[in-house]
Formats: sequence, C-alpha cells, structure tokens
Amino acid sequence: MVWSDRQLEALLRALCFQASEGNRADGRFKPQAWSYAQKKVQELSSRPITIEQCKGKVDTCKKEWQIWAQLRQQSGFSVVDGVVVTDKGALAEYFVAHPKAERYRDFALPFEDLHWELFEGYYATGEAASSIDRLLASQVADSIENSEPQSLSTDIDSGNKSQGRKRAATIAAERREKRTRNLTAEDRMGMRLDDIARQIGELATALKTRDYQQEALERFQMENSALGIRLGMPVLESFMVELNAKFWVNLKTPQLQKAWVKQRIDALLKDEAYSDLRESVEALDWSSSGKLSRRRA
Repeated sequence: MVWSDRQLEALLRALCFQASEGNRADGRFKPQAWSYAQKKVQELSSRPITIEQCKGKVDTCKKEWQIWAQLRQQSGFSVVDGVVVTDKGALAEYFVAHPKAERYRDFALPFEDLHWELFEGYYATGEAASSIDRLLASQVADSIENSEPQSLSTDIDSGNKSQGRKRAATIAAERREKRTRNLTAEDRMGMRLDDIARQIGELATALKTRDYQQEALERFQMENSALGIRLGMPVLESFMVELNAKFWVNLKTPQLQKAWVKQRIDALLKDEAYSDLRESVEALDWSSSGKLSRRRA
C-alpha cells in the first residue's frame, strides 16, 4: 500500500489521541486503539485498509523517526526550516556512516511533531528504553508517599479511585525499592529522562509565547538574502502583519514557504518599478529546499 500524506497524518493523529486516552500500556496499543486508527485511515481510502497494514506503517514510521532523530541530535547540527544543516563536510561524513539518513539531506521527516508525540513522548532510544510518562508519574509518587491517606483517595484518580490508589501504591513501591539499592544504568537513564521531560515542559511554555514576527524576519533574511534589498524589503514589511508572519512560519516545508514568497514577488514584478528585476528573479532557483540561490549554469 502506498500511503498518502493525509492517510499518514490520520494514522499518527489517531494513535496519539488513543495514547492520550490511556489505550496504550507498556508500549503496546490496545485492540480498540488500532480499530479506531484503522477507521480513521479507511475514511480517506477507497480501498480496504487492515489493522495489520496500520501496524506495519507504524513500525516503518518508528524506524524513520529513529533515523531522523539521531541525525538532528548530532553535535554541531541544527535544524533550519525543518532541514538539518551543518558543515558540509561533517554532513557528508555522517551520511557515509549512516546511508539511510541521506534521504533527509534536503527535506524533513513529514509530521515531525506527531512522530515525536507518538514515539519520543513514550519511548527512550537505546537499550534501556523507558517511558517518559512513567518517569513523570514517578515524580508524583514522591509526594504520594508523603501524603495523607485521605488525599490519596481523592487526588490520584477522582474518576476511578480504586485504580488510582492501586497505581499510586505500585509507583510508591517501585520508588522505595530503588532507594534500597545502588543506582544502575537504567536508573541513571531514568534520571536523564526526567531532565528531558523537564526541558520539554519548558519548551512547551516557551512556545505559548512564541514571537512569530521576529522568527519570520530572522528566518526570511537568512534563507532569502539572494532576493536583495529591493525585493526582500516589501516581503519583510508584510511580516509586520502578525497573521502573515504566523502563516508563513507554520507552513510545513521550505518549499511551501518559498512558494509563498514567490507569489509575493510575482505580484511585485507587475509593478513597473520592479520590472527591471524580472530577469534576476527568473535566474533564482525556487525549487530547492535550501537557501534561495541562483540557478547553476
């Protein structure tokens, strides 16, 4: 089966939703979760879609996520407009050592945020895989152990008190057991994941106050300097309208962002004041995913 972008997005969103609903345990989705996901994908397909096909696609997505995540987390590598950039020599060496990653030389993993939520939000990479959700819950266990019995029955799970108390007791027991022995490699991994979870929380807070106009100005100047001042300035001025800046920043791919800019430039060229720049604009390569530059001869 060849998956369309809409079908892939539907699959990932459905499973993320099911995970948030508690229909995943120990890294495995419950049957009702797969049924829900299959129905969402089927709504977008004219051919029958099976649960096994959905499971197979998720396995593939997990492998692709691991390749992408490892690439973008390399020291000295950064992500600009969804594409990993660094020194060309370092990038070439990495692709030689990791040939499967070369497919992401010029474009990003699609639906990166959903991949992160589905895999990185639950799985840790490496052999000592551990749930961030579980580690965050273990932080709550410290306060549970020091709480009054009455608060346990009311605070942990108001919708289902017996399950809440059972979960709290299990977590507390695990924490007590850990305190009775020396830290193992897995414990150290758990501490590291606690730190990652904290950083994720800080990032989420920062995103709520995201300055789209400033981000649009900085990214546009970095990626589209080839336009020059006369053509670039009118586009930059359009970012003074917050809605324009937010729309442009949230376009999913660099190609879409370039298409938006090209549309603005084409409108400018209809003005006689800019007609002398038409040849310069036509000489630019609008098809690549990297920085805007002149076409190669």
